[in-house]
Amino acid sequence: REYDMLVNYYDVENLLLNIMSVKTKARVRVGFKKVDPKFNDLILDTPLKDFRIFKQELKKYLKVLNEIK
Repeated sequence: REYDMLVNYYDVENLLLNIMSVKTKARVRVGFKKVDPKFNDLILDTPLKDFRIFKQELKKYLKVLNEIK
């Protein structure tokens, strides 16, 4: 199964989560700056604890990339 987007909502290196990210088929991977950038296509520099800001930034960049309207 392929997904449109995979959100890697973690900001610490974790082998299991990294493997899951690599093995999941997704057109776009989104994650945090603190994680190795090779696991994500779109990297956001927002606090992990503030989901509202993460969501705002994600929507903003998806619109810029023409992924959403």
